[in-house]
Amino acid sequence: MGLGSPMDDLIESGTLRLLDWNNSMTDIQLGMRFVDKVQTINAVRKWSIRTGREYRVVKKIPVSNVIQEVQVLFQTCYTYKRAWYAQKFAIERVFGSWETTFNILPKYLQAMKD
Repeated sequence: MGLGSPMDDLIESGTLRLLDWNNSMTDIQLGMRFVDKVQTINAVRKWSIRTGREYRVVKKIPVSNVIQEVQVLFQTCYTYKRAWYAQKFAIERVFGSWETTFNILPKYLQAMKD
């Protein structure tokens, strides 16, 4: 295995075959490539309708809003950098880190297939 990401290792080992999404496809799987955000959203919507499962999009709050909220709630001022790290920490506490999420992604994709 290489020194790249887990996805790179799967590609290198031949375990993963990359597929380009097209509108005739009905399933999403590990290694799919999408041309743009719109195509990705359409694929997820199509999957959601076909499987009867809901999905939700979580929008990130701008750091400037975090700074304003802290000022209002705690009457104190923080730097942009400190607010950015606090936001990053909070998101990771709720949703997990990118690394953790990426590591459990194959399990979810397998569950979607089953």
